[in-house]
Amino acid sequence: MDGITAYLMSGELDSLLAGSRLDRISMEDRLRLTLTFFTPQRARFYLSLLSNPSRPSLQVSQTSPGQGLNPPPSLVMLMRKHLRGAQLQRIESPVWERVFIFHFSALDDLGDPRELKLIFECMPRTANLILVNHEEVILGALRHIDHRLNRVRETLPAHPYIPPPSQKRLDLAQAVGLEADQWFQLFPKDQKPARAIAQTLAGFSPRLGREALFRAGLDPDLPLSQLDPRGRQNLAQALEGLCQEILSRQVAAAIYFEEAEGGKDLRPLAVHAIQLKHLPHARPYDRISQAVSDYNRQRDKI
Repeated sequence: MDGITAYLMSGELDSLLAGSRLDRISMEDRLRLTLTFFTPQRARFYLSLLSNPSRPSLQVSQTSPGQGLNPPPSLVMLMRKHLRGAQLQRIESPVWERVFIFHFSALDDLGDPRELKLIFECMPRTANLILVNHEEVILGALRHIDHRLNRVRETLPAHPYIPPPSQKRLDLAQAVGLEADQWFQLFPKDQKPARAIAQTLAGFSPRLGREALFRAGLDPDLPLSQLDPRGRQNLAQALEGLCQEILSRQVAAAIYFEEAEGGKDLRPLAVHAIQLKHLPHARPYDRISQAVSDYNRQRDKI
C-alpha cells in the first residue's frame, strides 16, 4: 500500500466509522491489534491493524476475529484503560503518507472528557501503534524505540510524539502544470524509471511509476535520460493525468491478478485505489478498504 492508497482510504474509513463507539480491544497475536466498533447505524465492524515490519496492513471486516491473547498484552491493557467505550471522532492521514490517525473522545477516571489519538504507522520496517494524549505525549506503543535505535525519533512513554520525517518529495498539487523539462530536472539520476518517478512524487510507489510509463507508451526499462522529446512530453502528460485523477479522487479500487478470473491458482499482484491499466486482470471493488482487506487476506494465505 502506497501513500496514495492510504490517503484515499483514510477518507473512506472516516465516512464508514466516524461517530462509532469502541466496544472491544484485543490482540490475536503480538503484532495484530483488533478494534471492534459499533456505528450509529448499529452495525459492527472489526478493524485489524497489523504492525508486521515486513508487511504491515490494515483490514476491515464484519466477521468476528479469532480469540484474543490471554493474558492480554500490556498495550491492550493500556488501551482498555484509556479507550474502552470511547467515541471515534474522525480518521485522517497526513497527505500522501502511510499513517492513519484515529481521533477518540473518551472519559478519564473522574468522568471528565479527554481527547486521545491512536496512530498507526503503516510503513515497512518501522510499523508501529502509538497512543498519545491531547498534548502529543506518548502514553504507550507497541514497539518502544530508544536512542540506541533512533537518536532523532524516540518512541517511549512520557516522551513527545514525533511524526515520521517528511518524504521531501513533490506534492501532487504542485506537479500539475509542470513542463516536460521541469519534470526531468526533478527526476533523480541513475535510478530505474519507475523508481525515479516514485522518488519524485509524494505518495507514489514504483508500481504507480510503472503505470505512468505505460500510459505514456514507454518502455519501463528504458532510462529516462534516453527519452526523446516526444517521449518526455508523453510522460509529463501521463504524470499530470495521474495526479489529476488522484487529486479529484477518481477512485477505481481493484485487486490485480497474474491471470484472469476463473484460474485455479489466482495470485494477487497488487491492490490500488487508482486504476492500473498496465495490469489487465482486475477485480473491481466499491470500497478501497474492502479491496485492501481482501488483498491482505489472500496474501496471508499464500
